[in-house]
Amino acid sequence: MTVGQHEVIAIAAALGDTYGIGYQQDLPWSIPGDWEWFQRITTKPYTSDTTLERYSFEKDSDWHNIVIMGRLSWESIPMQQRPHHNRYNIVVSSQASYNVHAVEKWEHATLVNSIQDALALATQLKKNHGRIFILGGEQIYRQMIGQDTPHCTHILLTHIQHTPSPSPPTPARLQLGSKYDETADDTLCNNNNSNKIECDTFFPSIDPAHFRTASHQELQLFVQESVPSGLQIHDPFQYEFRLYVRRE
Repeated sequence: MTVGQHEVIAIAAALGDTYGIGYQQDLPWSIPGDWEWFQRITTKPYTSDTTLERYSFEKDSDWHNIVIMGRLSWESIPMQQRPHHNRYNIVVSSQASYNVHAVEKWEHATLVNSIQDALALATQLKKNHGRIFILGGEQIYRQMIGQDTPHCTHILLTHIQHTPSPSPPTPARLQLGSKYDETADDTLCNNNNSNKIECDTFFPSIDPAHFRTASHQELQLFVQESVPSGLQIHDPFQYEFRLYVRRE
């Protein structure tokens, strides 16, 4: 399925139990394997057939794919990494006066005021060997994959599970005369809280009535490369790459 003859792909990493994707405009985890996946999938050229022909970068400023994100997602990119290199960056903000070039004039970064404008511009700029990726945040994702706004054709989601190490043995209360030391309970409480991954932004739930889960082979064909199968481990996390395809 395509939107305006183009595939539009939401890409994200989310906790399996809550679909949390961020906390205070940052990632709640650091998983090198997922970060490398994101960088590679959103920067490399793609072919329109089953061949593995590849295009090479002519210079550092070249780009193949377009990435669309909201203002907060844009501002969460570290300044030295802004914009996303080797990609054309489209920033969506309802603030017409917002200046994406406030710090520096970037050649491949543009502001638009709606997701519809972003998709229209991306359609105009898209290269034959490139794709359109949606990077969030939460409201942008909701606008893209909702039933009433079916802009997104595919979802590349890294499912993350938090597998913390077992907690240390419960500390015994220390008897001081006829009283107990309550600090032991405080320590236990803090240890339990440390195992929870806090998130304040979330990926919308994926409705199976509108998206089907692709097979691993279909995932590999879609991204045009070999993909590790099953759960990958980066202690204290396990993660898995999945593809969802919008139903016709």
